[in-house]
Amino acid sequence: MLEISDPASLPLFSFHETTSIIVTLTPGKDQALILNPFLLIRHYMIIPDSVSQQLAKDYKASSIKTFESNLTRIMKAVNPSYDGTQIFDEDSIEKYFDLIHTYLQSVDKSPLTYAFLKLVKILMPDSEFIGDLKELQEQQEVNKKMDYLQKKGENEDFPFNWDELMEMQESLGKEVQKYKTDTRLNIKYLFMSLIKYVEPQRSEIYTSTILTEKDTTIGNYINLNKGVWHIRNFKTDGIHEPIKIPLPNELMGIIKEVRNNIKNIFLIPRLDDVTGQQTSVSLNKFLKTFLLMSTSKIRSLYVTTMTARQEAINSQNMGHTANVSRLVYNKNVNDYVIRNGQLYFPAAKNEVIQIKDAIYIRKN
Repeated sequence: MLEISDPASLPLFSFHETTSIIVTLTPGKDQALILNPFLLIRHYMIIPDSVSQQLAKDYKASSIKTFESNLTRIMKAVNPSYDGTQIFDEDSIEKYFDLIHTYLQSVDKSPLTYAFLKLVKILMPDSEFIGDLKELQEQQEVNKKMDYLQKKGENEDFPFNWDELMEMQESLGKEVQKYKTDTRLNIKYLFMSLIKYVEPQRSEIYTSTILTEKDTTIGNYINLNKGVWHIRNFKTDGIHEPIKIPLPNELMGIIKEVRNNIKNIFLIPRLDDVTGQQTSVSLNKFLKTFLLMSTSKIRSLYVTTMTARQEAINSQNMGHTANVSRLVYNKNVNDYVIRNGQLYFPAAKNEVIQIKDAIYIRKN
């Protein structure tokens, strides 16, 4: 076991996942010492401490680690002399921007562009670079969809269509009237009712939402008296505003009915303990037992169906942008046309969307 007599005297320590050494953090430094029993090396973080602190407000540690890895990859690509001691600050962004932009265009990887865009927005919020990077990222999403379409060449298969899910919801409602205390049956009925009346959400939103009779300042919750779903914590909450969804009376009646039947505290509770919080993994595992789909695929089915019917989709309520709906969740390849190396995808009536040199329109 490696012992440190005075950890505070060292610049900064971080936990090294391959060892069992627990070390002490000293904030406000840009460098770190990574220790293991056989090797002592000095490692410098790629971003200023101020950026790390800003990211920590909106992202999990694992996401920040990925963010830093992407930025390190960019720095190594544009700076041959990179030795681990340089950090991304305003000066390095200005110095390397043209090279970085060219590199990001060549690798065509939107996560890399997103990481660099986020860094620039934090350090240089008024920079003209932001517009160029946003344009590049949107074009990369287009390219990703084009690649998907060219490789797949056919529509994605879903085990059910949307109408069949709505029929299932009605059938489950009748079953609940017969077996009111059946926990699994009530949760099935509640979930199917939620996707009937509200745009399908990510799994962690269903499992983290609590039912309360008054407003609260933290977390995700449904106010049973006001009939409003407040969603503050979700995957993209760092770039989107909190979501507030007024719930229809029909759905509120079902939520209260199920709560009366099984006494759940969370919107979608654990199966073995309705007072406990279920995990995203266990929820998706449960859904696959009767829907053969996860929440992600249900979201794709919803967007694909509504797009085909030319019905409006409230992307904000789903926690993403309209472009993500069109480019990621819509799986109906018949809605797309590729002409002269450009991707044409569904647009609302009388709407023309232009990204860089490509204009997107609905196929006639």
